[in-house]
Amino acid sequence: MKKVTISFLMSLFLLILSFTASIFAAEAAAVPSPKPEAPENWTIVVVPDPQQYTNPRNHANYWQMFGWIADNLETLNVKTVLCVGDIVNSNAKPAQWKASSKAFGFLDGKIPYVLCTGNHDYGNGGANTRETNLDKYFPVDRNPKWDGVLVEVGESLAGQKTLENAAYQFQGPQGQKLLVISLQFAPNEKLLDWAHSLATGKYADHFVILLTHNYMNSHKRGDRRTGNHPYPVMKVDGLNGEEIWQKFVKKTPNVRMVISGHISAADDFTGCVGWRIDRNDAGKPVYQMLFDTQALGGGFGGNGGDGWLRLIEFTPDMKRAKAFTYSPFFAQNPETAEKAFEKSEINEFRFEIE
Repeated sequence: MKKVTISFLMSLFLLILSFTASIFAAEAAAVPSPKPEAPENWTIVVVPDPQQYTNPRNHANYWQMFGWIADNLETLNVKTVLCVGDIVNSNAKPAQWKASSKAFGFLDGKIPYVLCTGNHDYGNGGANTRETNLDKYFPVDRNPKWDGVLVEVGESLAGQKTLENAAYQFQGPQGQKLLVISLQFAPNEKLLDWAHSLATGKYADHFVILLTHNYMNSHKRGDRRTGNHPYPVMKVDGLNGEEIWQKFVKKTPNVRMVISGHISAADDFTGCVGWRIDRNDAGKPVYQMLFDTQALGGGFGGNGGDGWLRLIEFTPDMKRAKAFTYSPFFAQNPETAEKAFEKSEINEFRFEIE
């Protein structure tokens, strides 16, 4: 009887062990994660407007999203992480700034990320003034990885030297020189002149990416650049997307890419993303991208945006690139893992860089 019992228990143990292992294997297989198409490729990660993630009920999604970025910096050979603005939902609420500060804290000391401000980051959240709390939570010396990368800090329209208007220098794997210029929400002509002087002066031999909040409309709206002045600061001197194109991007030969946010639509991807290519005055194509998924996952009062990220993967020679859209929020759960990659043509596409 003792032998039977021992044998039975051993068999039961092995059965449980096998069953548990199969569950873990199935879960591991069900959690997809992006990998470079070639080991030498490198990536820029674009974070959409994070404003809805600052709601306490969405904090877990916020931390998980940025934790995933931090965990995959080496795997994806990430050069930088770009945030398209609206860092908070209301500039006047310190708790929201603290939430975003905690999220970006996952990246401090690991990667030189770049922020730009949105309309919700000013005044009482409606861009009725040019006052922002950005510098209180994201001072210029916050991230050690900005050393040697943050090369220019301009004056804000409130007259302070902050990250509202700044330039960051990177080097590609084959020695390419890249410059990311971040301009605050609705910059005026003075700020465009400052950016133009950087791009055509000291950094004239750089591939320049402009990061600014309000620039273009969604695919649903025809991928047009924005063309109105709905906010109080814009009625004073703030410029819209079409004006930024005409007064700065179009006439600056080495501004080759623009990345923006601001425009979203409730549970409709076509209203959250945009893409267009136009030639500048020098005849060079300018690649213009909108990515703001904040209203997916239950609308503007939903879960913050289903954790979507836009990844832009470049070949080492920067001649080819692939944009794709990935959600670690969906990937973490085997029941939703099949939705982790959004593969429609507006969310996964390739382009040649001339």
